[in-house]
Amino acid sequence: YARYSKFVVRGVLRNGDLLNSANVICYLSFDRDEEYFAAAGVSKKVKIFEFQSLMNGMVDIHYPMIEMSSRSKLSC
Repeated sequence: YARYSKFVVRGVLRNGDLLNSANVICYLSFDRDEEYFAAAGVSKKVKIFEFQSLMNGMVDIHYPMIEMSSRSKLSC
């Protein structure tokens, strides 16, 4: 966890209605090769995104590769 000492914005995840509180992301985790990341939150869904598609800022909305539902909120 001591690999980085500061945050730099490299990309912005655009995944739908930004004003909808159900889109709040509480957890974010990368796979070991840093090719994919998972985002989870109060929407009761875990969404898997491709990291390089996030870095390519040419799209208006980022769609997940896979989306899994949960019975409970995944909140902070």
